[in-house]
Amino acid sequence: MITKQNFSFYLIAILLFSFLILPFSSAFAANPVSPASGEVLKTLTPELSWSADKDAVKYDIWILKKSKKMFGLYMFLGRSIRDAAETKTKVKTGTLEDNSDYLWTVRTITKSSAIGNFGKTFKFSTAVNPIHQTPQQPTSPDTSADLNTVSGLLAAIKAKFGITMENGTAEWVLSSLRVAYNTLSKLPAKFYSCTKNIQRISTTSLGAGVGGYVNSGDPSRLYMTNLGVNYDLAGIIVHEMTHCFQFNGNYSTAMSWANQFWTARNSYNGQWQPVSAPPTDYGRTNPLEDMAESVKLYVTSASTLKYKDSARYDFVKNYVMNGMEF
Repeated sequence: MITKQNFSFYLIAILLFSFLILPFSSAFAANPVSPASGEVLKTLTPELSWSADKDAVKYDIWILKKSKKMFGLYMFLGRSIRDAAETKTKVKTGTLEDNSDYLWTVRTITKSSAIGNFGKTFKFSTAVNPIHQTPQQPTSPDTSADLNTVSGLLAAIKAKFGITMENGTAEWVLSSLRVAYNTLSKLPAKFYSCTKNIQRISTTSLGAGVGGYVNSGDPSRLYMTNLGVNYDLAGIIVHEMTHCFQFNGNYSTAMSWANQFWTARNSYNGQWQPVSAPPTDYGRTNPLEDMAESVKLYVTSASTLKYKDSARYDFVKNYVMNGMEF
């Protein structure tokens, strides 16, 4: 799961920063200059500056903030319209928060285009008073990879798959680690290598019905709740690992899925509809959840997916599972 509500905001970010920005050449658009991409700011009222666009009538500066509740999705924060002669503006007091992440870009408003020219998208963070957090790690004493002990399975999963099983507000137990190990053993490296951490938590503020989730701001780590572990550990692990796959170098594959199995009514409000019915009810949420649910079925109940939707089955086989079948 990556979101349960306000998916339209997520699609706005996806579509505007992918489908709209990419087709325009940033060489002919106004691009962010300062703060530089990746810069950590020690002020909450920075000056934003950008390069000039000779076709500009006005500049439309957008700022998006990474949500600390909505799975780390970037939500639209605000905009500022500036005259063509201006190439900088100061962020007003109260706009930014400390220890937060932001995206910003410049849209050049021109006489010839209703959409305008989009420049590059830069990311910056604020750290006036930095917060340092260290995730708790399970105790792993020196041991051989004994698959009959917790420590042995922790070591084996790390050694074989490069995945660290973390204890959070709950702890991994032997039976759950065995399920995780057996599930991971089925998967191709192309898929599991996108996941680096699986953290065990008791519950989440996202809701009582959430079995697991991935924060798109930290897309190589997934979280498993008590509900997920007790209800369908193997299936939910695969589902959430699919989100790790989507956000770690395979975004084009996720967009190919959306283009093949979904159609956008309006790219600005994110009203997507499936071309054909997804194989599960939760898959109807949006294209990314549909893909995650289909991959889950492919691994845990291949015949079901193949019967319900052979096109989805073939896509997962060819572009996610590297030809591997179960």
